[in-house]
Formats: sequence, structure tokens, C-alpha cells
Amino acid sequence: MSRTASPYQPPVGRAPLHAVQVLGGASSAFGGAPSAVTAAHVRSLAEGLVARGVRVTVCAAQESGLDQEFTGIGARFAATRGHTEPEAVASLRAVCADADLVHAHGLRAGLAAALALGRLRREVPLVVTWHTLPLPGTGEPGRAHGARGLVTRLLKRRVARAATVVLGVTADLVDAARDCGARDARLAPVALPGPRRTAPAASAPAHPGRPPHPDQLPDPEQLPNRDQPSNPDRPPHAQASHGRDGDPGAGGEGRARTRGPAAPGVPGPSGPSSAGGAGVTDATGVTGSTDARGSTDGTGAAHGHADAGRAEALRHKIRADLGAVGRPLLVAVGRLDRRHGYDTVLTASRAWRGLEPPPLLVIAGEGPERAALQARIEAEALPVRLLGRREDALRLLAGADLAVVSASWEGRSLLAQEALRAGVPLVATEVGGIPELVGEAAVLIPYGDPDSLASAVLALLADPVRRDAFADAGRTRAETWPTEDDTVAQVLSVYDELTRPAPG
Repeated sequence: MSRTASPYQPPVGRAPLHAVQVLGGASSAFGGAPSAVTAAHVRSLAEGLVARGVRVTVCAAQESGLDQEFTGIGARFAATRGHTEPEAVASLRAVCADADLVHAHGLRAGLAAALALGRLRREVPLVVTWHTLPLPGTGEPGRAHGARGLVTRLLKRRVARAATVVLGVTADLVDAARDCGARDARLAPVALPGPRRTAPAASAPAHPGRPPHPDQLPDPEQLPNRDQPSNPDRPPHAQASHGRDGDPGAGGEGRARTRGPAAPGVPGPSGPSSAGGAGVTDATGVTGSTDARGSTDGTGAAHGHADAGRAEALRHKIRADLGAVGRPLLVAVGRLDRRHGYDTVLTASRAWRGLEPPPLLVIAGEGPERAALQARIEAEALPVRLLGRREDALRLLAGADLAVVSASWEGRSLLAQEALRAGVPLVATEVGGIPELVGEAAVLIPYGDPDSLASAVLALLADPVRRDAFADAGRTRAETWPTEDDTVAQVLSVYDELTRPAPG
């Protein structure tokens, strides 16, 4: 976290602002531990607020295992307890008793905070960030689907109307909050921990929980074999595997809407030009990335060549571990459920299983659809491999030729962000916040359209020049995203606005 921003200065005569951050459902009664992505954001936010003089208390379920993550950055961690909603609300109410402001992250956390504050909401502002929205499970029986949808609509309405301000990480979430009756809904994109725009000096020690400068890329020979299941003893938040007309390309009639410059090229399935950055898992379990092309800090060509050599060695090791030496490698990351659209991906993979060599698609994640997906892979001899839960899931981008996002809805997709940062060409569904996130730097396709997905993948694999163009466009796009400091500054300005004493 950069410390360049001016520290928060409370008005003369006032104690430092006390902001309570509510994570997950704050208790198992409200849904338990938060996602790794939300935990990473709140850790980054809390660290920035503490650095600016704000007193921060983080509330989460006792079983979340997050206490050391936050006490280590100067925040207080309050484990809320209670197996029933009344018990959980009472526990959270006690924590919020001296709060100047409460900031809940997610709908369930928002509901818990609203109930805990009760009538105190007239005096204590409630900010709720909508990172994503619960979606009714596809494929459910009609009655169950309808019941779940009704509960979701009621939850959104209750939380939107209870909040003083709703912060949506994407424009469609802001619109949803307004449609649900939010008094004040604002766009507030979040920045996940990742590479700083100004790299630190090579001699500078690595900041705990931050991705390294390219000088600190690991020696590939010292890396363990990552093709193993993650440590089952680690808490859930520490597992990263947790989110038209255009180019016909090869292999079918394409309906992908291509964003970014198109350039003719010579067919070639794989090459070092499309190598991604090396990712590392920070203390919250969310993986960052570094640029595989080497440093640009002005220390000389030899420095850049050394970085590129280490990145290429890392790329080779990852591909060897996955069985993708000499063949293109596609990477997808996400829970194995219907929302992520992996049935569509498997259908699309039929289009390239006959190529020589056939591209390999690896999917990192676990979920209820694993058995059905594995059965399809085996029955149809598809060039797809399910890796299971991986602590280093996003690190696989260091060896990837393409990244694939196939979900029915995503906010600020973690895989999309890391792919663009690392210079890995991305094919993604045109849903939720993805279009505003990637701009012209990815190939966007309709959700649930295997022909468009296959067309987009085959067209990119056949055109290394175009892959390079998307790699450059991705890095450029990533530079436009808000930094951690930008996110903290925006949130702090909202806090200041809501807690400023009335004139007179």
C-alpha cells in the first residue's frame, strides 16, 4: 500500500473516526465467512484507512480465521458470535456501539449490520458495498428457483433501503441498488492488491502480502510442484480458487464481439510472446501478478533480459506440471457450478480437440458440478483437465496462452483483472461488469454460446500477432484501473461526508 496520500485529519476537538467494517454475514447465522476476493479488498481498505489515522474494527464470523490478517495491519478484529440471528445481531450491535460509521461488504453483511444498528441508523451512517449479487441457481426446479429469486429480491430491497449510501463496484450494481430503492447509490470500483504502478527499488524489501517486483520473481527450480490439492487445513478465505457479429476465425461462424486491435498473423499455437506474469498469493489468499516481460525501471537491458529469462523458465515449469509442453494452454478459474458456464466451455472444446497438438484447457476450482463435468470430459475425450482447488490458481496465468471467463454474471472478475495485468489475451462473456472492466482489451462473447467461444479461441490461437496486440492492450487497460490509494481515498471521502457535523 502506498503511503503517498495525506493522512486523515479529524477536525480539532474530535477523536479519530471509528469505522466498523462488517464482512461476510458477520456470523454463521448470516452466511459465515466472506469470499477471498471480498476479504482481500477489505484488508487493503482497512490498511489504507489505518495509515490515514482512522480507527478500524473489522467484524467477521469467528470461524472465518481472519483475525491475524487484520490485527497485523493495525486494525482491531472482533469475532462476532451466535448460531441464531438474534444472537449474531446482539454480538454485532455490541461491537458497533461506539462506531462513527459502519461499512458492510455484501448483501448478507448489509442485512446483519442494518439489524444490529436498528434505530441507531439515524445517527450512525451505514455504507454497504455491493461486490456481487446472489443469483438464483440455474437448473433448479421451478418452485425452488422462484422461491430463491423472491428471497434475493427481498434481501436486495431491504439492504438498499436501509443503507445511507450504497457503493456498487460496477455500473449495473449501482442501477440495481437504485431500482431497489436506495436513497444514494454511487459507483465505486475497487482495486485488489496487485502490482504498484511505480515499482520499488530492487533492494527494497517486499511488503508483506504484496506481489513482488520482477526482481523478486521466484527461481522456478525452487518452486514446488503446484499440481497438488491445496492444504485442507487452511481456512476457506485463503483458497484462491474459490467469481455479435465480428471475427469468424477458424472452426466455425463467430459471433464474438472483438475488442482491441486486430492484426493478420501467421498461425502458431503458442509462443513466448504471450507469456503472462508470475502471480503470488498474498496473505489473504488472493493472487496478484507481475509483468512477465521484464522490468522497465531503467536499470538496463541486462536487467530486463534476466527478468524475461526467469519468467520464461517459470512459464515452462508451469506448462510442464500441467502437461501442456508443446501445446497451447487455456486457463479458467472459478467454482464448478452452473453459473460459471463450464458446460458451454466443454462444448466449445470439441472444436479444437482434433487439432494437432490439441490445446489444453485447465479449470481450477471445486464445486457441485465436478462429477458431471468430469464424466463429460471422459465420455467425449475432451482436451480439458479439472485441477480442483488450487492455492496458486491465478499463478497459472504465467504459463497461459489464453484466459477464459464463461460466467453468466461477473462484477470485477478477478481472473479478468489478473489476465490483463499479466498480458494474457482474454476471452470473456459480455455480462455484468466485464465490458466496463476490460474496455477494448478482450474478446467478448455472448453467455452460453459455445460456437462464439470456440471461434474466439481458435481465431486467437491462429494469430500470434493479434495475441500480442491484446496482451499490450490488456496491460494498458490495467493501468487505467483505480489503485488501492484511489479506492481508499474515495471511500474516505464518503466517510467524511457522512460524518461531518451539520453546520451551526
